[in-house]
Amino acid sequence: MLQALSEMQEAVGNKELAEQIRLQAKDLQNKSANGKATNEDYKKAFKTMDESSVDRAQLSKVPAKEGRIYLTKSLTHVGLGTGWDGKAIELGLILGKNASWEKFLEKSDTYMDLTLLSFDTLPKKMKKAYEWGDELRQYMKDNDIKEPTEKEQREEAKTQGASQEEIDAIF
Repeated sequence: MLQALSEMQEAVGNKELAEQIRLQAKDLQNKSANGKATNEDYKKAFKTMDESSVDRAQLSKVPAKEGRIYLTKSLTHVGLGTGWDGKAIELGLILGKNASWEKFLEKSDTYMDLTLLSFDTLPKKMKKAYEWGDELRQYMKDNDIKEPTEKEQREEAKTQGASQEEIDAIF
């Protein structure tokens, strides 16, 4: 979702902020890939999303030429992000349901992070993503820009490092 936000910021001309958000996204992606991302990392990302959000009025000022590039990519990343977040919530629910009390107590910090992430942080993040998706779709409609196809979104997911199994689970 941070990647989507960085592209929106770039489209509205906030290039420095876009780069800062892009670096934060890369850091979170690396931590996630190595199993080192914590609930606090996601809360920080959610805070960035809240504080740096782009609204419909700002988007309406983006020329279609830039919007076609940045905002199409942003919409694709919103879709991918909500797909991955939905899967993370689902896995958190499964883990919480199947965890024994012994394991829970043994690894209580880890389980607490996963529980907070699954039941609090990610659902809030997804709500914001749906709002962005609506705003981006409206921008595209207003500017006669075609939404990215599923095939294009699958290709972008591959460039983001998703496995075929992950891509199939999202779409």
